[in-house]
Amino acid sequence: FQAENGKPDWKNTSLLRISLWRGSGAAATVLLHSIRLQTPSIVLLRGTQLTAPGETGLAEASATRALRLFEKAGIPATLASDDLSSLDLRRASLLVLPYNPVLSKAQLDILERFVKRGGHLAVFYQSSTRLARLLGFEVQPYATQSENWTTLSFSQPAVSGLPASMPHLTRHLLPVRAANSSALVLGHWLTPDGIPDRSLPAAALSQNGLWFSHLPPLASASAIQWLLACLAHLDPSLAPSLEQYLADTRQRDAQAAALLDSTPAPDSEIRAVWSLPIPARLREPTLDTLARQGIQTLFEQLVTLADNLPANKPLQTRLSRTVTLAHARHIQLHAWLYALNAEPFAERIPSLRVQGRLMKDAGGNTLPWLCPLHPDNEKLLLSTLDTLAQLGVDGLHLDYIRYPGRNACYCPLHRLAFEKQQGRSISNWPADVLPGGPLSAAYDDFLRTQLTELVARLARQLRAAHPALRLSAAVYPTPSSAAENAQDWPAWIRDRHLDFVSPMLYTADAGLFASMLDLDLAAAAAPRQILPGIGTGADESQLDALSTAQQIQVSRQKQTAGFALFQLDSDLSTRTLPTLFSP
Repeated sequence: FQAENGKPDWKNTSLLRISLWRGSGAAATVLLHSIRLQTPSIVLLRGTQLTAPGETGLAEASATRALRLFEKAGIPATLASDDLSSLDLRRASLLVLPYNPVLSKAQLDILERFVKRGGHLAVFYQSSTRLARLLGFEVQPYATQSENWTTLSFSQPAVSGLPASMPHLTRHLLPVRAANSSALVLGHWLTPDGIPDRSLPAAALSQNGLWFSHLPPLASASAIQWLLACLAHLDPSLAPSLEQYLADTRQRDAQAAALLDSTPAPDSEIRAVWSLPIPARLREPTLDTLARQGIQTLFEQLVTLADNLPANKPLQTRLSRTVTLAHARHIQLHAWLYALNAEPFAERIPSLRVQGRLMKDAGGNTLPWLCPLHPDNEKLLLSTLDTLAQLGVDGLHLDYIRYPGRNACYCPLHRLAFEKQQGRSISNWPADVLPGGPLSAAYDDFLRTQLTELVARLARQLRAAHPALRLSAAVYPTPSSAAENAQDWPAWIRDRHLDFVSPMLYTADAGLFASMLDLDLAAAAAPRQILPGIGTGADESQLDALSTAQQIQVSRQKQTAGFALFQLDSDLSTRTLPTLFSP
């Protein structure tokens, strides 16, 4: 919503208009009991060019993520401009800096005055030594690594109510350490082997505020609990909010278990999780945990196209053992592979750009996406998939088998193929095929055809060599949204190129989940061609056990192939799965 007069300053509002919508002709009654003016004492500073020059998109996303975290914690908060000199902070008790990396001396002066008169700060991904010193911390050197940090663990008994761990993905950190007696390091980042790295504090707390070494976490159950525990430590009046959250969690967990007990799983149900690469040291305990919790299908990112798997004998040996370990626990292993999105590994294959193997946008700029019309890309994709099949995986699960919307591709190969299809040259390229151009609809059909033919060729060749192999793909949530990315997955399952697809139905709303699933089922020849993707820890949705159970129940009621949970993290493995599935 926005102010009707177009001015963002809500305190000058003189009229409140309440508009109601209804989606059908059903009768409805609305009872309005009261209207109260709310002035939250927690203020989130939305970064602009003032405090996040050149990074306003990231600053906006970080502020939105932080606000979502407070909302799900049940703590009223408001977004405000980062122009501190114009803010009235007399009612504020906590200022949150979600991502405001560039702070002037004048702004730091204001923050210091705010803290000295009793206010608290919550700071994320910040390098200011002065700000850290104000809170009782010392900024450590910037840290990065080629692999993601995925989890942080908490071990500080002085702060009541902390979760044991919290999931969070990043390759970039600005950690701090406690610099005085009132400051506490709350936890540390885990190494890829799952061991706390004492050189990398993840979060810290002092009498003046809290500090997190990266951007605000997604609003997972553990992140909400962490935030409430920190706030209750800073302000004891918020302790009841933490206690209420923990009580509500226990109640919702009980409801989740009862809900799934009332909707028994069919014998043939696929219960799957998506997983990033599992470190060798953690593989066996992770597989043991999944098997104990009833997960019998694992979509794991075993390789990338940059690993040169067909010629990489050591990697082949490791993957063979991986398959053996999964099968020993009656878990089917499907290799989850990025098909066309080369962003995670493009820098490892510098020849891609030189050889013209990457997509191009309408301006001729190279994008980190593999062009599906380049024969070397198809050869690389097929040889990698075939080698995975030879190593004994049960299935191949394609991701990013699509175009990046209408941003691409307009490279010479696409122009040549489209002109051949049209039987004439296109002199006004790419303007004529861009959205709004005279050949836009024809180009949409052309792009969809190219991907469908690629999927068909891959399936034909792989099935000829490996008849028992299961082929699937992670796809956009509905046929219409998929079509916007040239992803005609209804044709892929209708013509049996794929055994099933997993629409990424990432939403916290069980009703919306059911509505999107109905659209998917209407496009499929049989319900078992659809394996709904449930966003337990996706950017779009973070689900607790009850929300997950509600979507599993919908999937069962509609007789789908089962469900796939995105993705395996510490919350899913230690909180959600143990609640939903008894050993």
